[in-house]
Amino acid sequence: MRRKLNGEDQELKKDKTYYPLTNSQKSIFIIDQFYPENNFVLIAGTLRIQGTVNYQLLNEAINIVIERNDIFQSRMTNKFSEPMQYYVVHKKESIELKDFSYPQGIEDFYRWEKTTGKIPFPIYDSKLFYFALVKFSESEGGFYMKCHHLIADAWSYVLTINQVIKIYKELETGNLTESIKMSYRDHIIEEQKYMVSERFYKDKAYWKET
Repeated sequence: MRRKLNGEDQELKKDKTYYPLTNSQKSIFIIDQFYPENNFVLIAGTLRIQGTVNYQLLNEAINIVIERNDIFQSRMTNKFSEPMQYYVVHKKESIELKDFSYPQGIEDFYRWEKTTGKIPFPIYDSKLFYFALVKFSESEGGFYMKCHHLIADAWSYVLTINQVIKIYKELETGNLTESIKMSYRDHIIEEQKYMVSERFYKDKAYWKET
């Protein structure tokens, strides 16, 4: 059965692997359900780069980071009695370029950034992140990144930005290094093991008593 959801063509297969939300994700999900279409659960900002920016390489760097971190391939579903998540294969995409160089100017950028940062993500069967390349002038550019708190916190947001810059510089020098792919799915599995472990029940008893 195939259906198109929120701009993404998803094939629902019986053998698709579904994962539970982690405890941290569940807390964010509850906030989102109580206050739907809000921007409290969004993390957004712009990284500005001084100097001439190669937007083709920056586009490539962002795609590599998305591919190497499977949390960006996570999608939520409501087809079960409780929210679950599944993962899709990343397909390289052309990231849009927003040009705020003269005559648009920096004020237009500030208005766009403020408005875009408040636009909620469709929660189900949709990407929970958004990137845009940003041009300020011939000598300054960068990129905008927005994520739902379900897939990122402040620390991982900063780490992602650092990864993009690192890979962008490597592409500039033609020396792209191999990197360990980060798996959120492994984290989900480890948390599930902990939840049925003797250590969990000891921790639970301790905090209940405390």
